[in-house]
Amino acid sequence: METLFNQIQQLVADKIEWLDRNVDEDYGQLEMLYRDDEDSDTYPLTFPLVLIDIPETSWTTMGGAFSKVQSGTVTVNVKLAIDCYDDTHFTSGTADKAQERADKVHELHSLLQG
Repeated sequence: METLFNQIQQLVADKIEWLDRNVDEDYGQLEMLYRDDEDSDTYPLTFPLVLIDIPETSWTTMGGAFSKVQSGTVTVNVKLAIDCYDDTHFTSGTADKAQERADKVHELHSLLQG
């Protein structure tokens, strides 16, 4: 799974320039921003960023040589985090910022699906 993570991280970092290579493993950085207790460490985050998590893989033994051939189904979660400072309601004059964010989501999705 480390190889898969590294390949996805490298692909995203190399192909999406506006991320400025801010691609990391998801270990709860975003969730820690909203913790209110004194014992929780927060992590410095630079936006925009992509966080990648590979939480599970289910394996099925298919047989083959000594029943060692397996097929796996992998779950990969990819989060695009964008700090949204722009007001995007219709009369704000900056409603196009919502479209810019949607374009970024589409670019990342297209890269990962390709």
